[in-house]
Amino acid sequence: SYLEALQKGDHNLISSIIEEENSKSHPYSKQESLTKNVIGFVIGTVQTLSIVENKDFIKMINGFDLYYKVPCSKTLKDRISSAYEAGIDKVKNQLLQLE
Repeated sequence: SYLEALQKGDHNLISSIIEEENSKSHPYSKQESLTKNVIGFVIGTVQTLSIVENKDFIKMINGFDLYYKVPCSKTLKDRISSAYEAGIDKVKNQLLQLE
């Protein structure tokens, strides 16, 4: 365990344990849910997309949830664009139904 490795001063084991912990991630559905929350935050607070690459933002998010992998700004841009296009299509379809 991490505590035993610390007590023995086994730095290789400590590094291995930390690397293993950092490589863990959530199942897709949980990751997706958290990403939607980040998108909502970025849009709702009118942040630049690059906020997700800010080391302090990532540190804060990882403080809340160590296993959440914060998406890059390109992924965020693509997701927001897709949601926007889907919304436009939905409104168009609703307007067509009114005719």
